[in-house]
Amino acid sequence: DYSKAIEIDSNHENSYFNRALCKDKLEDNDGYIEDLNIVIELNPLNERALCLRGSYKHDNTDDWDEAVEDLKKAIEIDPEFAQAYFNLGDLLYDYADSRDDEKEGLEEAIQCFTKAIDIDPADHYIEAAYRYRGWANNRINNFKEAIYNCTKLIELDIEDIEAYNDRSIAKLSLKDFDGAINDATKIIEICEDESDEYVDEAYELRGQAKRELGDLKGACEDWKKAAELGREDAVKLLEEHCK
Repeated sequence: DYSKAIEIDSNHENSYFNRALCKDKLEDNDGYIEDLNIVIELNPLNERALCLRGSYKHDNTDDWDEAVEDLKKAIEIDPEFAQAYFNLGDLLYDYADSRDDEKEGLEEAIQCFTKAIDIDPADHYIEAAYRYRGWANNRINNFKEAIYNCTKLIELDIEDIEAYNDRSIAKLSLKDFDGAINDATKIIEICEDESDEYVDEAYELRGQAKRELGDLKGACEDWKKAAELGREDAVKLLEEHCK
């Protein structure tokens, strides 16, 4: 019982830390952050507590500058702390559009995700690191890198329809229309139910690629299907190109 251990020794850092983890599982947010604060007061160099507190501030408060400070401090203490790099990248990605230079923020996020992957490519967050790094590259129009990250995700899970969707978008942007068609078709083949997420977008994307290749009939057929599935952009494309 961690509370009992704290009664015996109020400076028992590990007891506060472990109790914080228990309170997190019980969704006792106030108790969780209170115990983390005590841990850091007892030991300002506890990188795990700093990492957790920084992530909590990111997810639950507007104190994002303080969250960045905690996560950077954790990395300063342990330069090989992969989880802290990932959490900082996650924060910088979310925070990027609030900065004066959004591209700079996204590039910093990419660096953090890359560092996390390089340090521990087998950790539990690796899939999220590739996905976020791909999204960040897409946002700065670095489509080749976006495709690379989507491909890594597909290597981890051959039926990752979100990765196929993102890769199809990036290939379309690079005018790799055959590649965009192949990825969109893969989504349609994987999904057993047409109401599944990304199926309507897959038809729309495939239609756009077919149009670029001169197959307007095939494009209109795909846009019609996307419109039937509720894709509003496909309705507009039908009205514009398929009269």
